Amino acid sequence: MSMNTVPERLAALREAMKANGVDVYLIPVGDPHASEYMPDHYTALTYFSGFHGENSNFVVTMTESAVWADGRYFVQAEKEIAGTEIQLMRMGEPGVPTAEQYCGKVLPEGGKLGLCGLTASCGLVRSLQKELDAKKGTIKLLNLEDELKMLRVIRRIRETAPLAVRATFLGAHAVARAYRGRQGEYVDLVCNEMLPAVAAEGLADFVDVFCDEGFFTVEQTARIMKAGRKLGMRAKIHANELAVSGGVQVGVEYDALSVDHLERMGGPEIDALHGTVTSPTMLPGAAFFLGMSYPPAREMINAGLGVALASDYNPGSSPSGNMRMVVSLACIRMRMTPAEAINAATLNGAYAMGLSRDYGSVTVGKVANFFLTVPMPSVAFMSYAYTTPLISRIFLRGEGVVA
Repeated sequence: MSMNTVPERLAALREAMKANGVDVYLIPVGDPHASEYMPDHYTALTYFSGFHGENSNFVVTMTESAVWADGRYFVQAEKEIAGTEIQLMRMGEPGVPTAEQYCGKVLPEGGKLGLCGLTASCGLVRSLQKELDAKKGTIKLLNLEDELKMLRVIRRIRETAPLAVRATFLGAHAVARAYRGRQGEYVDLVCNEMLPAVAAEGLADFVDVFCDEGFFTVEQTARIMKAGRKLGMRAKIHANELAVSGGVQVGVEYDALSVDHLERMGGPEIDALHGTVTSPTMLPGAAFFLGMSYPPAREMINAGLGVALASDYNPGSSPSGNMRMVVSLACIRMRMTPAEAINAATLNGAYAMGLSRDYGSVTVGKVANFFLTVPMPSVAFMSYAYTTPLISRIFLRGEGVVA
């Protein structure tokens, strides 16, 4: 089916609604971070309706659809939805229902309303449920499909790219907005529905849990790690970014491959990591971008721990995948030597991904992934001159690629 026009996209959406047993689907404007400028993945309202305004909702039933716009966007909305079935709801005008009231009106008795739990606020869900109660209607949160979609994209990259790609299930990285205040229910969802669905398609190597203040508790983290381990997914932990959370210790207890972030580390955490298989992995790009304190790399190294470095590349807290910058920050702000930082970013980084047998160093028998530089006065110059173009050629699996 072609998906180039709004009618074609609405037809595809209705097929998906039918497959999921949903009678009405609500698409609010927003992403999980309530960002002003959203990534394309979360612009579903615009994709399905053609409307680009803010502060909006879009409701689709099997036979009709409506989009809400405030006074700033009346003229724009009229133009953008012209020629489609979509009805314009002019917010604030007499007789115009809210999106929640409209959903309550069009939902059949005992029907189901679907929406993405990652983008719906708690207030919206409560308001919707109030309207649906009169018809004994229920809300079906469909954020599982979003998680599967991202992992399927990673699988496609793994199948086509000349790189070693590992996938991590991040459904336990934050609590879906619709589950705020009902965190235990969300953990149930992760363990009983999300992880089995991911495992059924073989989509993830690891399961990540954000064990920190305001996110998941030690007990919840342990439960998710156990569920993942039963399904063949090894644990990774985002820990001790915001507080001394117990994340390091629970990660060690369940043989997590790595514990990541570690801005809030002390003696007990360092002692817990001694003699274990768990790699302490530091993400200085996040500390730089968020203006936080850096992980105590020098203390960990002096205590005999092998440490890894990673970028934490993501739009919310570390919007750069530049590993040269990461190595430079490790040297400049975390007092690592250039040799320590390069080792942490290469061989130890490969270990933290379960890949050090075949990657991470230029060694006979390993995969020939490496790069060549222009002449430099020393290896230390790479982390010193962190914006100077130095790489001349890149090789993946022994084949030269465009730098």
